[in-house]
Amino acid sequence: TVSVVRDGKLIDQQHHLLDGVTGVGTDELLTAFLTQRYTQIGSPPRQVLLPHEISEGTLLEDYLTERRGRRIRLLVPRRGPKLELVEMTRDNARLYLEQRQATIDEEARKAKDALRELADLLGLPEPPKRVECYDISTLQGDDSVGSMVVFVDGLPAKDQYRRFKIRYHSGAPDDYAMMREMLERRLGAALMKSRAFAALPDLMVIDGGKGQLGVAMQAMAELDLHVPVIGLAKRYEEIFQPGREHGTMLPRNARALHLLQCIRDEAHRFALKYHTTLRNRRVKESLLDEIPGIGPTRKQALLTHFGSVDKIRKATVDELAAVHGMSRPAAEKVHELLAGVEE
Repeated sequence: TVSVVRDGKLIDQQHHLLDGVTGVGTDELLTAFLTQRYTQIGSPPRQVLLPHEISEGTLLEDYLTERRGRRIRLLVPRRGPKLELVEMTRDNARLYLEQRQATIDEEARKAKDALRELADLLGLPEPPKRVECYDISTLQGDDSVGSMVVFVDGLPAKDQYRRFKIRYHSGAPDDYAMMREMLERRLGAALMKSRAFAALPDLMVIDGGKGQLGVAMQAMAELDLHVPVIGLAKRYEEIFQPGREHGTMLPRNARALHLLQCIRDEAHRFALKYHTTLRNRRVKESLLDEIPGIGPTRKQALLTHFGSVDKIRKATVDELAAVHGMSRPAAEKVHELLAGVEE
């Protein structure tokens, strides 16, 4: 927790949750946080009050002072109002963590209840621990993409989300063919022991009705895999299961339905986000085609060298001119015309 004080008055408190810090010492953690925060913040304070000394405090002071162009001091108060402020900040941080943990525990309890209900409704032997949902996003026939989101114990495991740029389709977009391609790639990777796809789900949720469910069944049959799978149709929120002619309508207030909707909506959001990223990238790359003197060869050389239009935009004229096949006049033109392009 960071308390922001100006003219002796507390004007803001900011809470930061840090992930992936298991095993990292407090000294190292605090030094890294201070370095990142005060090299990025627009107008850093002249004094930063800390709960305890850090081993490289003097070096960090000098670094931040040089980086920000103004003297920044790291202080550990021993008495008086400044010590009271540090202690208040520590107490507020502890309270925030307790409230946050209580919220997480309540969400986990509700998710566990929803999974038990879902297992009963689907006839599963036990609540599914790992649920994967798949969605396809296609806008105006371009940049078709697929998404796979993962929920573990009923909660999103975002580090395990995966996205797919659809490779093989021609003519009018075919949602069935694209869904089948994504599932074959995902399940095939599991059979190949790919690290990113090693774990098979306890339940697969397909965004769609009987047709998409049939595609999933075909993909699994070809790979000789047997994973519980359902289709969730958007229009009436019907659940389709293999071997059943008609879909099942769950009660609108069912916890299991709310969980499935949450998972499906997350898959849709993730697919749309990737689709938008690809579309924006393609639009930016097309800007290079409009620059005089930049033909296909130079365009490819620039993209290969820098990796993206954003990095080309940030490059200096000298860096642009150093790319194989570029001339200085061409580099100056690229630098001039990309200067106003937003990230």
